[in-house]
Amino acid sequence: MIDRRCIWAMILVGWASVSGTAMAGERPPFGDFIGQLRAVCDRPPASSCADRVFAFFDTNGDGGVSRREFEAVRLMARAAMRQPPADISQSEHGMIAIALFVLESVGSGAVFAGFDGDSDGRIARTEMFADFHLDKRSFNDVVADPATVDWQAFAKRFGKSGDLFLPLLTTAGNGQAASGGSPAKVSR
Repeated sequence: MIDRRCIWAMILVGWASVSGTAMAGERPPFGDFIGQLRAVCDRPPASSCADRVFAFFDTNGDGGVSRREFEAVRLMARAAMRQPPADISQSEHGMIAIALFVLESVGSGAVFAGFDGDSDGRIARTEMFADFHLDKRSFNDVVADPATVDWQAFAKRFGKSGDLFLPLLTTAGNGQAASGGSPAKVSR
């Protein structure tokens, strides 16, 4: 199972290259990513999951995600939602669809700018995960701990609309903001 907040963080921040076999310029199939993401982000340390997310975006391996690379991932996810891979559960499909709606509502250019903290036209790994304290625990455990993610700052990266989308990070059914409460689990 993947913590609901982990899926949101990964989807809104990026998509992971979890096969470990993709060469620079190539991405594994989207369904493989989702299926393997469950295990990668559930194992410590959190930085392993973050590294793979960043590598999936940074296809040319130059240490920065360009607008072109960012947009390519968005288009790949959009195509996968039109023809959902069998590896994606209904709940994962729904969350990915909502995340794409958020990206497209705000605009991928605005979201890119929100993560490009130094405005150099590239998102560095440190910028991508600036709101996460990646410690020795799994990424799932990190995003479930209100002391290790600044969800308010993360939401602000989505511009004025960020506060509108912040409730989507709430735990299932209890109405608590993502900065509190127990994590909601997603199962296949």
